[in-house]
Amino acid sequence: MSRLLKFFSSIRLTVVLLGLSVLLVFLATLSQMDMGVRGAQVKFFMSFFALWQYPLGLPYGASLHWIHIPQLGGWSLGGLLMINLICAHFRYFKLSARSFGIGLIHGGVVLLLIGQFITDLFQVDSSMQIELGKSSNFVSRFHDFELAVSEPKNATTESVTAISTSRLKPGSSLQVGALPFTIKTTWFEPNTKLVTDRGPNDPTSTVTQGIWTRMKVGITAADVDNSMEGANAPAVIVELADAQKSLGTWLVRAGIDRESITVGDRTFFLEMRNERQYLPYSIELKNLKHDVYEGTDTPKAFESDVVLSDPRTQLTRRFLVEMNEPLRHGGLTFYQYQMNRASNYTVFQVVENPGVWLPYLACFMVSIGLVWVFGFSLNRFRERQA
Repeated sequence: MSRLLKFFSSIRLTVVLLGLSVLLVFLATLSQMDMGVRGAQVKFFMSFFALWQYPLGLPYGASLHWIHIPQLGGWSLGGLLMINLICAHFRYFKLSARSFGIGLIHGGVVLLLIGQFITDLFQVDSSMQIELGKSSNFVSRFHDFELAVSEPKNATTESVTAISTSRLKPGSSLQVGALPFTIKTTWFEPNTKLVTDRGPNDPTSTVTQGIWTRMKVGITAADVDNSMEGANAPAVIVELADAQKSLGTWLVRAGIDRESITVGDRTFFLEMRNERQYLPYSIELKNLKHDVYEGTDTPKAFESDVVLSDPRTQLTRRFLVEMNEPLRHGGLTFYQYQMNRASNYTVFQVVENPGVWLPYLACFMVSIGLVWVFGFSLNRFRERQA
């Protein structure tokens, strides 16, 4: 056990892990050329192992694309650094007044690593778009989609059944909720693009209902865009059938008008959209302000004047959401993200992160520890001088 403790508490291991961390950051930065910031973050930092490939965007990328470098991922390096720090602390720790500050510093660093791991696992990023004078009670995921089956109930409300794209596997058949038909997936792609050449093997050749039977363009799979601003367009071909017969085959793609389906005396609509999370409260946009620096298009100020209404607590309160002053409520943080004054709407980036306060607590602990150690050393210096 003593050998194991010496190995994991070794300063050499610390130097090696820090060196690998620097290499990981460098390789991930290069990979952003091909996969974007979000793709590099997921592949290199939110993983235990990663395989780096020479990017096509670098010089001689086509001829050197075969180069691969295996690398420990961010979770492995972070976990090993945390173990190294804890082992070194217990190996060299001696109870004294000065060691209290060192313990705070080490505890803060460990808490910072734990907070980042919790953020990687549980943080969810969404958006909320609100038109001027209207309110919204749901957020839309940036990169997750769902197949929505809606049935109007009256002029203002409709019943919606949402199916995550993770369940739309080719060959699978779903009977969801009280829908009077089954949904069989025959084709699905997480991102697609339109093509002018509609060949005999084009997936749309199997479509028998809806607007795609009248369109002359085809559709094909496309690489998934993992960048922060990536706009993917997933598409699915589904066959609907009731207890007696097939109702036909539809192609549903994000960004295309929803399809209408009639079953008996009931009307349903099929739509591929960003996955939604409905909130127990609503936010109304009262006014918006979009200022730019004179003579430029550079934003100077984004301000959204909103009213939050939460019937659970009978709360009705007015907030001013600005670029560096978000709105926090119910475990969600609403940041001013985009704005279109000409079209009179604003967009909030909505972040749900259960570990949001851990970095603040970690920095506070490290700061107190540093002040404690520095003050202790200063006091000893003054005593020697005296």
